[in-house]
Amino acid sequence: MLKNWLTLKEYFVEYRQELQLKLLLNYQKEMKIKMKNVGILGLGNIANRVAKGVLCSEKACLYAVASRTDEKAAAFGGQYGAKVSYGSYEQMVCDENIDIIYIATPMSAHFEN
Repeated sequence: MLKNWLTLKEYFVEYRQELQLKLLLNYQKEMKIKMKNVGILGLGNIANRVAKGVLCSEKACLYAVASRTDEKAAAFGGQYGAKVSYGSYEQMVCDENIDIIYIATPMSAHFEN
């Protein structure tokens, strides 16, 4: 009888550990942080550093770039693999897929932009 009891007890201990592992894995899936889509507004010198930093991140991707001209935005976006490039700042700001916008224009123009 004692042998059966130990076997049953071992079974429940193993089952409990398996259940805890499943709960932990489900919790981790639910709590997983969504990758953030980053947009860079203004494509001057500092924008290159920001883009390189975003590319190194595991929790962010370079989603969009914006310049005052389509050509510059397309070239910069192509260089860094941005999914979208805009020829105006206003277009990028209206994109609801962007979580974070880095303003890379000169400091004196931040308020205006």
